[in-house]
Amino acid sequence: ELSENEARYRDLLDSQDDLISRRDAEDRYLFVNQAFCRAFGVSAPEIIGKCFRPKILDGQAHLPLSAETGQKRRYEELVETQRGARWIVWEEHMVRSARTASYEIQCIGRDVTEERESEAALLE
Repeated sequence: ELSENEARYRDLLDSQDDLISRRDAEDRYLFVNQAFCRAFGVSAPEIIGKCFRPKILDGQAHLPLSAETGQKRRYEELVETQRGARWIVWEEHMVRSARTASYEIQCIGRDVTEERESEAALLE
């Protein structure tokens, strides 16, 4: 039953267009959905258990998320993806780990490139 619930949960996350991931306190990936893998041209087995950072072309500087810097944040970055440069709005928050006494960082990224281009066109 637990395995079936996990498969259902993974299917739900993999069907999303948003880039969804979870990292441990050392910034190693514990989970990535298919949209994340497609965006950055990686497979889950390639980066699970490893640190990975897409190439950042522009964006807001920030400190790593921690108990000291805050348990939630939102920021934008222009990152290199398989589709070229894309503006991504990242929303991160800390969650308690089910496996350890530490925390994990859950992250959801939404591609807002078209919205930014539309806003720029309206301003012109």
